[in-house]
Amino acid sequence: MKRLSVVLCGLLLAALSSTAALADTIYTYTGNDFTRVDPSTGNVYTTSDFITLSFTLPTPLAPNLDLGTPQVITPSSFTISDGVNTLTQQNFSTEDFQFGTDSAGNMTLWYIDVELGKFNGLSTSTEIQISDQVGDVMDLAATMPAGGLTDYLANNQNSLGTWTEESVPNLSAVPEPSTFALIGTGILGLVGASRRLLQPAKICSARIAKTKAPLHSSAHSALVWSGLPR
Repeated sequence: MKRLSVVLCGLLLAALSSTAALADTIYTYTGNDFTRVDPSTGNVYTTSDFITLSFTLPTPLAPNLDLGTPQVITPSSFTISDGVNTLTQQNFSTEDFQFGTDSAGNMTLWYIDVELGKFNGLSTSTEIQISDQVGDVMDLAATMPAGGLTDYLANNQNSLGTWTEESVPNLSAVPEPSTFALIGTGILGLVGASRRLLQPAKICSARIAKTKAPLHSSAHSALVWSGLPR
């Protein structure tokens, strides 16, 4: 019985741990101030601006990713800002997220480029890029207002920002059917085990009651056959 309880508890723990594993990974980048700003009149950037980025993946980056190999990495959400413009998954035209990782899945290289518009003056256009690859270590921002004739630029070179990584529960995720099956099996098993534990006590009580009843009947019969008054 103890072994059965241990197995059932193990099933429940496995199911609960599977549910707890439904977590997102949030990567956050904070760049350094721009060191070069286009001197064009009307430039909206200053040397106090910098790039920030936060994006969410349903699972952490895989180990041994090669930045030189085409990847398909699509964040479930992202927000990138250059201090003037902010782009999200709701307002962008193109996105490109590429990474290099070590054997433990730690980020070692990256190339991220998010754009909005065509830079043709017909609508406001923005490009925000952060890159750490051979020959291209730079944070870059560019924007062109609607009706504009030129784009404004700002960047910093060879001055990498910093990354943080955080795992958070995914409250919107639905556990897989197998998880529900494990939980159900564990609960039913524990109920069955508890009933089996109670069964011997019920049987013992029934036997005692059954044993007591004939004693009274036998004693009464003895009195009758002995001719004694009832």
